[in-house]
Amino acid sequence: MYIEASSPRQPGDNAKLYSPPLKFFGNMCLQFYYHMSGATTESLKVNVSGNLVFSARGDKGGLWRKASVNISAIEGLHRVTFEGVVGSDYTGDIAIDDFSLTAGSCNFETICNFDVSMCGFVQGINDKFDWTRHSGSTPSDLTGPSFDHTTGNMTGYYMYIEASSPRQPGDNAKLYGPALESFGNMCLQFYYHMYGATTGNLSVTVSGNLVFFARGDKRGIWRKASVNVSAIEGLHRVTFEGVVGSSYTGDIAIDDFSLTAGSCPYGKFF
Repeated sequence: MYIEASSPRQPGDNAKLYSPPLKFFGNMCLQFYYHMSGATTESLKVNVSGNLVFSARGDKGGLWRKASVNISAIEGLHRVTFEGVVGSDYTGDIAIDDFSLTAGSCNFETICNFDVSMCGFVQGINDKFDWTRHSGSTPSDLTGPSFDHTTGNMTGYYMYIEASSPRQPGDNAKLYGPALESFGNMCLQFYYHMYGATTGNLSVTVSGNLVFFARGDKRGIWRKASVNVSAIEGLHRVTFEGVVGSSYTGDIAIDDFSLTAGSCPYGKFF
């Protein structure tokens, strides 16, 4: 379902889509995917029986994003309403898909494969250089991945540190994740690639606490890290730090980041 922002629509025009009356049993999990693409995209609002439970505004990078909303409502019948508002021009369609409403709380998750964007990750400032978003092989021979982990071909993207000149041994690059909500026990997963005779090290922290560390060559394959993280409920940042080894043959890459509620099936606990 989508709203078309082209003529005869005018800025501020709105369209509401009402669900049928749905049975609520106290705590409920409302989930759906939404797509907001275009320079003049305005807003999407979601209400349950008139109470605002979700809102988003502006362009979201032309990809489907998942919304998971915990709702506490009096037991009984309630309507879910989606409202789309037109922006200042035609370049602002808004779409929704895959609506679900289930009893209980949502299992929250944050996922990024870096194919479309950096998903809110930002470069560090108290370090020596930056991570690079890249597709295909890294520039230097006998180091770095040849393709990303998500697609397994030359079209997908990943993040990596380039160890070639002007880098010096010991130079570090930090990549900060967005502020993410923790609900106690969380499962942090990602893929990492460390290839080259002089590969340095990769460390991962959550709000300053070390949760993962790897050093040296890992034989040129993508490896999966699953880490159980126990954190106080609230906002936390995941930080990836790559350190250059003794020479250029030591690129380090990451891909397919996820943070989900609950414990990893076979994760290491910190």
